Amino acid sequence: MTNKETGIHQENGTHLIPDAMVPPNKETPPATENLRITPERDVWGNGMEFVLACVGFAVGLGNIWRFPYLCYKNGGGAFLIPYFVYAIGGGIPMMFLEVGLGQFMSQGNISIWNICPIFKGIGIGSTVMTAMANIYYIVVFCWALHYFFACFGSSLPWASCGNPWNTVHCLDIGSNRSEIADKVTDPAVEYWELMDNLVLFFVLARKSRNRVLGVTNGLEEVGGLQWELVGTLFLAWIMVYCCIFKGVRSTGKVVYFTTTFPYLMLIVLFIRGVTLPGAMDGLIFYLKPDFTKLLQSQVWIDAGTQVFFSYCVAIGGLVALGSYNEYHTDYVRDCTIIAIINSSTSLFGGLVIFSVLGYMSFVSGIPGGIYVFQIFDYYAASGMVLLFFILCECGAISWFYGVTRWSNNVEEMIGRPVNLWIKFCWTFFTPFLS
Repeated sequence: MTNKETGIHQENGTHLIPDAMVPPNKETPPATENLRITPERDVWGNGMEFVLACVGFAVGLGNIWRFPYLCYKNGGGAFLIPYFVYAIGGGIPMMFLEVGLGQFMSQGNISIWNICPIFKGIGIGSTVMTAMANIYYIVVFCWALHYFFACFGSSLPWASCGNPWNTVHCLDIGSNRSEIADKVTDPAVEYWELMDNLVLFFVLARKSRNRVLGVTNGLEEVGGLQWELVGTLFLAWIMVYCCIFKGVRSTGKVVYFTTTFPYLMLIVLFIRGVTLPGAMDGLIFYLKPDFTKLLQSQVWIDAGTQVFFSYCVAIGGLVALGSYNEYHTDYVRDCTIIAIINSSTSLFGGLVIFSVLGYMSFVSGIPGGIYVFQIFDYYAASGMVLLFFILCECGAISWFYGVTRWSNNVEEMIGRPVNLWIKFCWTFFTPFLS
């Protein structure tokens, strides 16, 4: 039978979708015109698998590292005001839109744009952007594996000075360096700076003092391969393949560990961090509000890019994950849970990190210690390209396909009308924020 409001024809539980959609000011085409059956597709074993997969996909360094840094930089607790404005007016509505598109069409990031074919370039462009991001994001995993294996040695290579890669400025952890802070470095920092510089899939290292970052004097000095990192990089890709090679049948089971275990580690680190001397000083640094910062436009820009980046919108991942939902899954409820977990992780991650930074400041005699964070802000995959795709997605669905028609489609799936605020955000507010 055919639902007259949505134009979706159903037979034996399978929904048929028109390949081409007419402009929103015309009647929905009858289900007999130019229809195709959506391809057979695996589905999540249960709703928990979908939620955990989305949390595991969205929550990452953007939450644990970049959010605390931006919060400190942009007024402490006052930064939460622009952050939640962008989350409620931009991040959450975009999550609703993308997961809904995937669930409605039961297809991936490119094919979903059969709903509005003129905008198929959005899917292609965001897929290319995701592929490029994966190339350097796997490097973080590579570094983590290297540190993991290094922990099994007789001594930690970053725990003390005296290693071949250390400089004369290295000073052991615990030494008070307040009077010579600009002349000394930590052994852990030197170890980090001395290991890896990845260009595409090749890990490069400097001949002498580089041990983790392989810093050279420039691109003209690429250095040689750091074979231990080549090995961890290869292992990282093998592990990724093993997690996804059977689709949601394997991914849905893996996420029970890969998503929950990091939270267990965060809780352990938080308990340890707040019991250290100086931890409260770090937390005050993190949350003490400075409302005068809200008058600076850069604070609002940072909040917007942080929300869109940490919610992982406009890069196709949420579309793909949503496409494995059952057609009548209440994805709006699930996305609300995911958004709450995402933002809560950002806040909690900041408590963990700054409690430890407060301790670092206490034992070293250097106020703050926030300089450690500045390198991480450089690696944030946010910017004008991401905002451009968000604008295009909202425009394609709200202005060309029609926000009313899309709202009817969502109502067909979840069984209740779309909130007026969400429709307003899809049409006006989110494009304005982007």
